[in-house]
Amino acid sequence: MCNPGTFFAALSTVATAAGTFMQMRGEQRSAGYDAQWYEIQRRQQEDAAKAEELRMMAELNDRKEQALRDLKSNKASLAGTNIDLGSPSFGAFLASNRETERRDLSNIKLMGTERQTAALLGAQQSSLAAQSVRARAKSSRTASLLGGVADATGTLSQVDWDSITS
Repeated sequence: MCNPGTFFAALSTVATAAGTFMQMRGEQRSAGYDAQWYEIQRRQQEDAAKAEELRMMAELNDRKEQALRDLKSNKASLAGTNIDLGSPSFGAFLASNRETERRDLSNIKLMGTERQTAALLGAQQSSLAAQSVRARAKSSRTASLLGGVADATGTLSQVDWDSITS
């Protein structure tokens, strides 16, 4: 028959194992929720990057339409003043307008690309954070398991095995 110390050591070992597995499962769930949150954040930032690209395209189109309206308006205004539309001064005026339009389009592209890149960088950081959470959870589970095994081993080492076998 088992002595009471052996019984309590076995019971303690079972409780340690159960506690260890419950802790591991809780850590895994928590890490899963954290990783899921980061993945949602990543998707939102990728969507924001797509929205920035569309915004940039709309701004480019708006600026091109404005330039076309301005060109038509300038030609109509200057045509009414009996200025030769083929004159060097009018040509320089139109060239200046085209250069301004080109710079505006370049700036719009640059700012749009910058906003898009910032959103994509945020998405990449969220993805890395999710990977980090998963890696931390894995090492935490391993640490919990090894800690539980160590506790159980310590408890079982205190059992008088000779009294059980005799």
